[in-house]
Amino acid sequence: MAQYMLLVLLIVIALVSYIIMVITINNQFLGQHADEIQQINYIYINGIRINYVKKGKGKPLLLVHGFINSLLMFDKLINILSKNYTIFALDLIGFGFSDKHLNLTYTRKNMAELAVKFMVSQGFDKFALMGHSMGGEVALNMSYYHPENITKLILIDATGCTDILKLPNFMKKFSFLGIFLLKISFRNYYFLKFCFRLGFYDQKNFDKKLFDRIYSILLRIPIKTLYKFGIQGDRMLIKDKIPLIDTDTLIIWGRDDRIVPLKQGESLNRKIKNSKLLVIDNCGHIPFVEKLEPFISSLQKYL
Repeated sequence: MAQYMLLVLLIVIALVSYIIMVITINNQFLGQHADEIQQINYIYINGIRINYVKKGKGKPLLLVHGFINSLLMFDKLINILSKNYTIFALDLIGFGFSDKHLNLTYTRKNMAELAVKFMVSQGFDKFALMGHSMGGEVALNMSYYHPENITKLILIDATGCTDILKLPNFMKKFSFLGIFLLKISFRNYYFLKFCFRLGFYDQKNFDKKLFDRIYSILLRIPIKTLYKFGIQGDRMLIKDKIPLIDTDTLIIWGRDDRIVPLKQGESLNRKIKNSKLLVIDNCGHIPFVEKLEPFISSLQKYL
């Protein structure tokens, strides 16, 4: 009996130590990058605050980020492309510094509607569009429902043909358990760092500084909002509509993507009749970070 009590005590001590460590790390990150807020613009669309950046002159190009991410992911890309284009990047609702209220509708279609209205509010009713990962699924919704607005579509390792963000049924049935599991996962620096690393083919290309910036912003997302995002899904509802998209499309994929495998890019290429697939060797899920130069070269030739 004494041995079992000792075991329980050790487990409790380990859990408490873990919680203290997580809280300490998270408090440290919450205090960082406050200057990011001052450098970014806000606009209200349908009463919803949208966080965005605008840089450069020329034809407009909108960048849409993926899941648990923000427009900060595109920093290097924005600096390069803004030399020739007017670049817009926004934080999708629920992410970055855009609104995260529980009463919002966190579907890809609604995100697409807000993104189109945002660009129109900026004076551009026609623009090129690039979406990465889940942002690619948002971009597919934009191209299907608003083809008159999209001049060119660039999909980067995009979801839409596969569901990688589906919550297990037990997490939906028992919301308290789902929220708890999300909390211990998405408030865990080391777990998310591991997930972020999965996006890279070569671990030497892992950008810790970029991850730390994104993590510090991720901590500002309420767990209940993440939970609602997970259960209020229209994930893959665009799948059957993809063959009806007629927008001039470039699909760029990392050959070694372990998060959204290349076969999904090949499927998109088959379904979108006016599309071209470009595969980058020795590259994972984030080609515009891991293989910036070949990515930029291919993108600029297309644009």
